Amino acid sequence: MPTIVDLKYRTGFVGGRPLRTRLRELCEALGELGIWVRLHYVYPYPSVDALVPLMAEGRILPYLDVLFSMPARVFSRP
Repeated sequence: MPTIVDLKYRTGFVGGRPLRTRLRELCEALGELGIWVRLHYVYPYPSVDALVPLMAEGRILPYLDVLFSMPARVFSRP
């Protein structure tokens, strides 16, 4: 029987440094790169609230690209 491992919050390595795969920790690490970091397809989960201080500090852009579902007929051609 195969072993099932939940990799949801595994620790990965970036540049030899351990980095957990949690949204805030990933955004903190991205904010250290000295580039503009803009988040796309962010859903309004409670974990997103933890990103507001990073935005206030200027570590990530104070902008969230939130995807809204639209009816298929909006995108269909006549």
